[in-house]
Amino acid sequence: MEINQRILITGANSFLGTSLTNDTNNNKYLAYVRQDRKSSDSVYFENNIENLLRTVNNQNIRTCIHMANFANTGSGELNTNSEITFLKKVKNSGIQKVIYISTYWVDIEEYSDSQYVIHKKRIEETIKKYFSYKILRIGDVYGVEDQRKKLIPFLLDNENSEEILLNGFPENIVRPLTVKEACIFINNTLEREENYNNIIDFYGEAISLEHLINKFKEARNKSFKTKYKKQTMNKYTYLSSSDETHIAKSNLYNELSNL
Repeated sequence: MEINQRILITGANSFLGTSLTNDTNNNKYLAYVRQDRKSSDSVYFENNIENLLRTVNNQNIRTCIHMANFANTGSGELNTNSEITFLKKVKNSGIQKVIYISTYWVDIEEYSDSQYVIHKKRIEETIKKYFSYKILRIGDVYGVEDQRKKLIPFLLDNENSEEILLNGFPENIVRPLTVKEACIFINNTLEREENYNNIIDFYGEAISLEHLINKFKEARNKSFKTKYKKQTMNKYTYLSSSDETHIAKSNLYNELSNL
């Protein structure tokens, strides 16, 4: 990729997207967002699709980092067809390569009927059909200032409680990944021109849900008790179908203690 050539990015307002575009690298982005934002030297925000497509074509932008999950306004229901239409439009405007941020959940058998997983699989197939691609099936991203309704933000919000009630099965395996490591891996993937048309797993060391919570309590010196709402849930079955697997090397105890 040419130095200082802009990269199209979707999902720039997400936790991972914000972290990536705020990162201290030399990348310049054209970000497609629903709500307009003030642009900077490194990120130009655009919420008008026709203006976006014109800019992609005029600036000869050829690479896209796609991490947005298109959803209907109001209901929040995933809109797979709208997302596929968007991808076809950017293809016609000149985008040739896509780095797609997917999830390792697509290889969890018990999630096969999940609307989220079905959506991710259809987008993966669309990208494989129309672009040179690198599909990154990443782990459960977490980090400082994460406001999403996810496990670790929930634990942080309730760590001083006497008891926490959780969904899930204690022995189910999770694969936590710091947002910093995710950003580094995406940038490294972007810099490597070779090995396109590849599916890559990237996540932290596998750990059971129960062990993760105990590690969280130890790292943060907390003593809350944990109860599970759905303790009869079956244990997950995960079998990777990716071409490569990379394991992040961060120290989970240290990362949790620094949140």
